[in-house]
Amino acid sequence: MAKDPKILNFNRTTGVLTQPLITETDLYVVPVSTKTTITGIHCCNTNENTKSISFKLSLKPASGDNIVIDIAATQKIEGTSTVTGGGLWTWEVPYPLEAGDKIIAIQETNDAIDVTLIGFEEVIV
Repeated sequence: MAKDPKILNFNRTTGVLTQPLITETDLYVVPVSTKTTITGIHCCNTNENTKSISFKLSLKPASGDNIVIDIAATQKIEGTSTVTGGGLWTWEVPYPLEAGDKIIAIQETNDAIDVTLIGFEEVIV
């Protein structure tokens, strides 16, 4: 059966995408009894100035001790003042995650960079 990709940081309660703040923000936490494969992180700078954003994975192995990995430390994204408009940054590498693992992000200015996480969730029976 083919899996359909979904936007992982869409909050069904609020109806909006969870976005990074100027403090570390959990963009996505793998639900209990679920495996997830992240297939892409897409960022767009909506601010007129160049802004930066950083991403981390927080992995929860069987030992229970979290392991934090920088997957994209300080990515600079061009501002909207350029002729082409806001800059884009994309990370497209399939990465498997287990229940309790997190994708964390922090950005330089609140509401400057919009983030969309794409991937597949699979319920473990």
